[in-house]
Amino acid sequence: MNKFLDYCTNTDLHATVILPGGCNARCSFCYDISENVDIKDYKKKLAEAIAKIPTEARKFAITGMETSYSPYFKDVLELASEYRKDHRFDFVFLNSNGSNLKKYISELNAGLDALNISRHSADDKENYGIFNTDTVPSADELRDIISGLSLEAGVNVNTVITDDLSEEEVERKTYAMIELCKYIGATSLTLRFEAHDRLRPNQLLSFLEQYPTIQEKANPGCHFWLKNIHGLNVVLKHVTKEPTSYSNWNYGYIIQRNFDITRDWAGLKPHDLSTYQTIGNEKLKILK
Repeated sequence: MNKFLDYCTNTDLHATVILPGGCNARCSFCYDISENVDIKDYKKKLAEAIAKIPTEARKFAITGMETSYSPYFKDVLELASEYRKDHRFDFVFLNSNGSNLKKYISELNAGLDALNISRHSADDKENYGIFNTDTVPSADELRDIISGLSLEAGVNVNTVITDDLSEEEVERKTYAMIELCKYIGATSLTLRFEAHDRLRPNQLLSFLEQYPTIQEKANPGCHFWLKNIHGLNVVLKHVTKEPTSYSNWNYGYIIQRNFDITRDWAGLKPHDLSTYQTIGNEKLKILK
């Protein structure tokens, strides 16, 4: 199993930075709204926040609205490159819908182990409709971007399966997305089932039963099944509840847009880092 799939199904603690900035898309199922803000010395402040995070967190995720639209996107990729060189993190990955990435190929190759691309239909026009914009890349444009990447853990495509779809529609969508992944050069596909009571992968979707489960893992908020379908690694991710729903679950170290470090995406549950050993000031010297 490659490193990205290991990350997808891994329950170990990790660090996540939520980049400030807006998005070129307006997906109906997106829970986040943010616009560009001017933050002085952003790169230095982010490095200081990361320095507070215990070294037990070995994985680093870059996320946000559309990360490539953040004015600090290049800064974070440069930090990620430094951390990879210094072995601060064993694995770095980026969430993006693919927009703007063509101009950052060298920075992506230097800073990332894997790329996670949001794409919710195999058909370009239908995908534009889901994102409510035609500024997200087409299949051909994604193929061009991916051809320039040399990431150790490859490229995953993330697709949200909404609760309004029938089992037959999910089946058609699954097979179409697998063929899309093969065409654009993606190495895996994640089907994300959002808190469904009706559509539960590997339980109620009978067409999936013919494909053996390679690996199964769970944490308080998600259940994962890894399968190989038509020659592609496919992760079925059933999101049972948002991490903020669990008072005692340490999801990880999430660096909010104001540099607060919390246990939850909403930023309501701060970490008490006073008793943790940090990586110290030595790391900051190369980042100033």
